[in-house]
Amino acid sequence: MIFLGQENERLKEQLTIMSNTLQFNHPLTKLYFDYTITDITEGSTIRECEKTLKFFEHLELYEECQGIYLAIKYAKFFISLSKINYNYEVN
Repeated sequence: MIFLGQENERLKEQLTIMSNTLQFNHPLTKLYFDYTITDITEGSTIRECEKTLKFFEHLELYEECQGIYLAIKYAKFFISLSKINYNYEVN
């Protein structure tokens, strides 16, 4: 799902806060978390990011996988929360 305008900026802000708040075990994990945040907020779909995750799993690059996985999970959470809030406001 691609957000436009204000929703996309809100998602980017929420994910950036998570990036600055989480304690990552490895610098590569944070780096790939941030890369994935950028991908998602610049138009990549969750499905595309999941395909990237599978690619890195195949290469057994586990720190990178952890960053991508966490970014996807937090993005899904915030996107779902945004949908709930939107539905609540509309009704």
